[in-house]
Amino acid sequence: MGCVFFGAVLCLAVTIHYYATLCLAPYAVWEMARWRPWQRPSPKLIAGVVGVVVPAAALSPLISSFTHQSHAPLGNPAFGSAAGNVVFWSFRTTFSQLFPDGLFLLALMIVWIVALGAEDKRTVLQPVLAGEAVGWLFLCIPLAGFVIAEFKTGAFAVRYFISALPGVAVAFSCCMWRHFRNAGRVRVGVFLLLVTWGIGQQAMTVRDPEPITGHNQKRTRQFMSLEDSLEKDGKRFIVFPSFGIYLDSVYYSKRPSACFFMMDSEEFIRALVSSFSAFYPMQAWTFDDLRQHARDTALIQPKPEVLDALRQAGFGVEVRFPGPLEVVYLKPESGPAVAAP
Repeated sequence: MGCVFFGAVLCLAVTIHYYATLCLAPYAVWEMARWRPWQRPSPKLIAGVVGVVVPAAALSPLISSFTHQSHAPLGNPAFGSAAGNVVFWSFRTTFSQLFPDGLFLLALMIVWIVALGAEDKRTVLQPVLAGEAVGWLFLCIPLAGFVIAEFKTGAFAVRYFISALPGVAVAFSCCMWRHFRNAGRVRVGVFLLLVTWGIGQQAMTVRDPEPITGHNQKRTRQFMSLEDSLEKDGKRFIVFPSFGIYLDSVYYSKRPSACFFMMDSEEFIRALVSSFSAFYPMQAWTFDDLRQHARDTALIQPKPEVLDALRQAGFGVEVRFPGPLEVVYLKPESGPAVAAP
């Protein structure tokens, strides 16, 4: 029955995000390290493989689309700088992001342990149990993710590997109990240190959530505050030269059908729309579309090269809102950019 639950949990995890297949990596490493040619494979490992293969096969069209787009010639802006160009520099910051302030907290714990536990002679160190060993092997998940991203998917983001945290937490707890189960002050001190630091970080985040929401979410809120003004100005089309701003804004927009994104490459537009249109509705414009509907269009945070091309094409540029999120209107006659009062 335990094997069935194990496979079911992995199956549900993969349906949430296909990188959850990496949760099988610690158990696979543990079983392979202990396997002998005359032994049968572990039933739990077989159940885990079935649990990840079945939903992964069902999601294969979506996975294939993301993989294809991540390796597109121009890269996929939706994945950030790591997409299509996964390098070791992206991977090496993973653990510091998964365990923020981890080195600082570890130093404080060591000082506390040395100060209070150095004279404790009662503890007889027990061997590492299977549960603790597998928990430490959860540190392999980001490494496996890096290898897969480098050679196959091209998608690498720290949030994909949050599943490594529970295993490491269990392993750390087991390790503390093996070493200091008779040193109550050490265990209580480490617990209070981690709890106090965690609550303090959460309190700081509640007071100032901006750093955790990210730059894109800030720009999305700015767009939402301007949307009514754009409608009053009679702008039937809202164009985003930045795919990242478009993707967030169209989700929260009151008029998603009016939102379009525009990329420099028509080939990239076709590849992007063909890859994702079956899973998420999106609309793309070329430069010719923009020229055709210039009077009714509002440009959101346009790139300088886009504005230069519009001026060369004979359009006047009016900066309707100069900031914090720049909004530009187009006029059929040429003229200098004018900032709104």
